[in-house]
Amino acid sequence: MPKKKGDKKEKGDKKKKKKEKGADKEKKSKKGKKEAEVPSNPPPAESKAPEPPKKPEGGGGDAPPQLSAEYWTKVAMLQRTYDSQIVPKRSHLLNELQRLEAARNLIEAQASEIEATARREFEASLSRLHDAKAEKLNNLEGETNQIRVEVAEMERLVADLADFKKAKSAEEMTKFLSVDRELHHRMYRLAGAPSRVGLEINPYDLPRDHDESHKLRREYAGARKIIQVKDEMIEYLLQEREGLLKAHANASHQAANLNNAAQHEMKQWVRLTDKFAQELDQFQLACRYCKAPLSRLSVNTYCPYNRKIRQNQPGGGANEFRQHGDEGSGLHRFEPTHRRASP
Repeated sequence: MPKKKGDKKEKGDKKKKKKEKGADKEKKSKKGKKEAEVPSNPPPAESKAPEPPKKPEGGGGDAPPQLSAEYWTKVAMLQRTYDSQIVPKRSHLLNELQRLEAARNLIEAQASEIEATARREFEASLSRLHDAKAEKLNNLEGETNQIRVEVAEMERLVADLADFKKAKSAEEMTKFLSVDRELHHRMYRLAGAPSRVGLEINPYDLPRDHDESHKLRREYAGARKIIQVKDEMIEYLLQEREGLLKAHANASHQAANLNNAAQHEMKQWVRLTDKFAQELDQFQLACRYCKAPLSRLSVNTYCPYNRKIRQNQPGGGANEFRQHGDEGSGLHRFEPTHRRASP
């Protein structure tokens, strides 16, 4: 069958619509890419400094030469002032604006990261709470179901006994006697079941992460204070130790100086004492004849070398007077050693 013109027209319209839809999608995708490429907080665009007006080649046009020269002189002065004072300050302000914008972005990023971490911690805390709650409720539900089963069995037994107590006809009594053994068995089974120990479930030991976190924060703050006090004490002790070490070093230096001075003085005294002793040795009195030193014992004793001259010997007249220690008197004659003559 030959195709109709209307069908061809409809197909052409559909193709045009599809092409238009594809073009719209491409435009939207390009627009989205451009928006994604543009930052959320773009840095401020640097505005260009105004360029100074250029002096026309033909002079000042119809202006007088004097007016034109004064005009361009003022313009040049203003341009130099702008370049030397305004341009550096403007550059500094733009850099500061960029720095503040970067700091703001960094603060937002850090706050988002901290918020995400806090949300994860909060969700983990809630998950632990829900898990603990579900565990306790499951234990309670299991214990409750077991107790309900036993109670329901007892209630059925009570209901059966109440029905049989109402028996009046022979048929009802016969029925009771037929199930009597079963009722006894059920009673013994219920009575012989182990007694249930009360399930101890503490509703107050659910995880309290917020309390623990508050407690840890308080303990952390207290520990920080203690550490700060400890650091201050250590710093104070170190400063005291440094001062004491300096004082000890100064005292040791002074003691060493005093020790050296004392040793030097002692050496001087020893030298002077030796010299004095030598001088005393020079002035020590000794016997002219036997060289016996002067002492308490020798002062009044006889000299073995100074023989006493008798009166009847030559030169020993009766009226001759002899001094102490004169030759022939028999006594010592003490004289300084550096003056005494050899015997």
